[in-house]
Amino acid sequence: MNLIMETCFKVLLVGWFIISASFAANAQKLPKVQTESVYAPANIKIDGKPTEWDGKFQAYNVSNHLFYTLSNDDKNLYLIIHTSAVNTINKIYVGGITFTVNSLSHLGKLPVSITYPVIRGINNAVYMHANDTYREYKKDSIANAQNITDLIHLKNEQFNSIYNELRTSGIKEGDDPFISVYNTDGIKVRALFDSNFAYTYELALPLKYLGQVLDSADKLIFDIKLNGNDRGNGRFTPNPPRAFRPDGSEIINMDNLYVTNPTDFKGQYTLAKR
Repeated sequence: MNLIMETCFKVLLVGWFIISASFAANAQKLPKVQTESVYAPANIKIDGKPTEWDGKFQAYNVSNHLFYTLSNDDKNLYLIIHTSAVNTINKIYVGGITFTVNSLSHLGKLPVSITYPVIRGINNAVYMHANDTYREYKKDSIANAQNITDLIHLKNEQFNSIYNELRTSGIKEGDDPFISVYNTDGIKVRALFDSNFAYTYELALPLKYLGQVLDSADKLIFDIKLNGNDRGNGRFTPNPPRAFRPDGSEIINMDNLYVTNPTDFKGQYTLAKR
């Protein structure tokens, strides 16, 4: 690597450290559940990049080690999730994220939900293999600068090619719940890895689909669920094999328990006004 490239990469490393430190500091200050309404930035774009948020999120869910912000404008409800936690990202690729919106005042009404990514068949640990490679490269970040860049670019292309469907519920009765991420219904979703191999997920859900769940004050209940093995619709990932000590006691792998079991958190949101 020539001197110019090495200097540039060192600058990037310093930038990554500052950003990581900023995220860690913000996590300590943020509430676990978002409490404020947020009108979306005028430049919001569903591209898997959190640039329009300037590294600032509304909440940090400690249990799942993820930042998130709910926002809206006059047309869409938006959700952005950002995490660098390996087990959290792995869990997302095992069973996807299901974002559900329900009525605050009429809980009997049909909720609206979006699941992405949608996994067909059995997850083959594609993320964990990629993360292992990334960690090897990071042992000498400067020498492997181009390898890291190439790996992240390749995995973003591969993952967006593999995980190109989302699952809907409560939007169009009787229709196939599985639709393309390139759908014409106005539902937009994108997820990308950044230069630190952290994961950002973005969703835009048109407000026109939320008429049955919004009350007169434009309030709703939201639920963000990391599905793990419980993908819904009869699709399940086999549990990892159990392990035992010589005395017969079971060895509990907490990482496996977290990844395979569903976890969710709820909150209330009121649509922001301009």
